[in-house]
Amino acid sequence: MHVLDLMLANWRPGKRLGDIPCPKLVIGGEKDPLVNAVIVEKAAAALGALRVLMPGVDHGLIIEQSDTFAIYVAKCIITINHPKSSEANTG
Repeated sequence: MHVLDLMLANWRPGKRLGDIPCPKLVIGGEKDPLVNAVIVEKAAAALGALRVLMPGVDHGLIIEQSDTFAIYVAKCIITINHPKSSEANTG
């Protein structure tokens, strides 16, 4: 077993992460040796976030498949309930 696997085996994200009041997205690479699918799933569950595991991608997923990464982020942003401009400018 890899040392990093041992370190992350008992990783438990804190409750405060789930209390963040905004849409959340956790994206990981299927072949990522540092942040594996289990860690991606734990983080997404702790955050109450959408989870994406990009197939065939390593730790450099933003570089390896930047267009695909951007599409996932854009799809998440589109789901946000944006206030009307008049509501956003009050206060």
